[in-house]
Amino acid sequence: MSIERFYTTTFTREEFEYTDNKSVLVEATGFVGHIQQAQPDVIQFYEGKFALTHIIWCAVDTVIVEGDVVTTDGVDYTVKSIQKNSVGFNQHLEVYVEEGK
Repeated sequence: MSIERFYTTTFTREEFEYTDNKSVLVEATGFVGHIQQAQPDVIQFYEGKFALTHIIWCAVDTVIVEGDVVTTDGVDYTVKSIQKNSVGFNQHLEVYVEEGK
C-alpha cells in the first residue's frame, strides 16, 4: 500500500510575493497531505526552536518552499524545513512546520 492513502487533509498554501517594495502573503495552490505532531526526537533535532512542531506528508511533486504558510481547519502553519524522500515505493515530502504565522 502506498503512503498516499494517508493524504486525507486538504491544505491551502500562501507564499510571499514582493510588490511595491514590500513582502505580502498571497494565496497560491492547495494540496492534500497528512499532518501529525512531531515526535520528541524531531523537536530535539531542531533544538526546540519550533514552538509546536508538526510534520506534513504530501506528494513529492507538491509545490512548497520554506517560509510558505499552509492552513487547514483554520490553523496556520509556517514551513520551516522540507525533506524530499524521492527514492523507493513511498516517495513523498516531509514538510516540517511550526504552528502559527
